[in-house]
Amino acid sequence: MTLRSGSDGQKTTFIGAWFRATVGAAYSLAMALPSRAMRPRVVRLAREFGYDHRVGPRPTLPTMEIHEAAPDVAIRVREPLSADGNVTLLELTVLNALVAARRPERIFEIGTFDGRTTLNFAANAPDAAVYTLDLPTASIPALAVHSDDRQFIGRSQGGARGARFRAAVERERITQLEGDSATFDYSPFAKTVDFVFVDGAHSYDYVMSDSRKALELAAPGALIAWHDYGEWEGVTRALNELHASDTRFGAMRHVRGTTLALLEV
Repeated sequence: MTLRSGSDGQKTTFIGAWFRATVGAAYSLAMALPSRAMRPRVVRLAREFGYDHRVGPRPTLPTMEIHEAAPDVAIRVREPLSADGNVTLLELTVLNALVAARRPERIFEIGTFDGRTTLNFAANAPDAAVYTLDLPTASIPALAVHSDDRQFIGRSQGGARGARFRAAVERERITQLEGDSATFDYSPFAKTVDFVFVDGAHSYDYVMSDSRKALELAAPGALIAWHDYGEWEGVTRALNELHASDTRFGAMRHVRGTTLALLEV
């Protein structure tokens, strides 16, 4: 951030942004081949210039604009800087607005990872109890997982899980649950959750399972949100199929410009 004003200040700010973007793009391009973690950044950059490499299923969900999805409310953004595996800042803003506007009493997240969304949910729903589920340390997934998912599972089990909210004041309202989302006993939460966020493993089998479990969790009038629709083949195929074949998912919508999908129960 610069404290200089006027056109000169704007020029200084732009030069700094240009330099950072140039260095970041060069680093991402150089590391994309040896490091899988950098590849999503290169893919997103390529899409900005009209290239779409995806050979899997295309998104077929009806779309809605961001202004239709995200209410005009004041939000709190905690941990704005994203890491690979996180939602983007835009997606975080949409999710925060949804939570702030709906003021849920119970939030359930499938897939903790580093706890960035968990923390933001708690920050924007000050009266909510937030539950977040992640695979225990050293556990092996019950269903098939995508090869690229294994790096995120390894990082989570290696100590990253919940790191973003460990020292936060909202920590007392966050409950870290351990279990495999495909075999976890959701019965204590059945039909009591006002906001469900599905962002666990990205394989078709897991997304199908997690989506159906999310529906079991949802109270009447609840909102279910998914991440990585249109980005991961397994997520896209599963949600396309659920929308087309299961009337309970018929009102699902894709938020244009993001990888979020939403369903109001």
